[in-house]
Amino acid sequence: MPYFLLSLLLLLVSDGQKYLSEVSLYQKASSFESTIYDQQTLKEFVKSAPANLVLDPVNYDLHLLNAALHFATNENRLKHGRSEFKFVPALRDAAVLHTNEMITRNFFDHYNKKNRNYYSPEQRLNAFDIKNVASAENCDYTYIDLNKSTTYLQLAREIVKDFYESSGHKKNMLNKTYTHLGCGVMFEPKSKKGVWYVKATQVFAKL
Repeated sequence: MPYFLLSLLLLLVSDGQKYLSEVSLYQKASSFESTIYDQQTLKEFVKSAPANLVLDPVNYDLHLLNAALHFATNENRLKHGRSEFKFVPALRDAAVLHTNEMITRNFFDHYNKKNRNYYSPEQRLNAFDIKNVASAENCDYTYIDLNKSTTYLQLAREIVKDFYESSGHKKNMLNKTYTHLGCGVMFEPKSKKGVWYVKATQVFAKL
């Protein structure tokens, strides 16, 4: 391949996409592809078999879990008279990037002091070519009990409940300005004292 053509192809791949290409959980085959966000209604997803599968923190479907949080968020929106958020892959990817950073670098914050390339929410959006838009970010740190069977949808609803009980996070979820949402949810690699800890990121934007 000519050098100039190779260089052009590399330029077409965003910094964020390069990052995610090295996240094995993101690259793992999923039962929930991005196209299904538009193919399934909220009611269909909630009743679907995948959404109601019991989670295995050692072997879980990242993209299905991300989708569960997306739909659970919209479920909450509708309860409070808001329109549903639309899905865009770039917001999901920015959320996954931040959640993965929080998991692998062991921190919990909106600002990544351990990797300045992705320090702020804006930098993470820029990594996926989203710039100069109104946006916000929610982060959650919760857990599931090893002695209880928890489904994808149940965990997603618990995360939404956590957000709703915090005034700032609630404000973001019910904001009328934001039109799109992306979610990233991941388990910490090891259980602690009988529970599995989970970190989640929601990224909102007006697109």
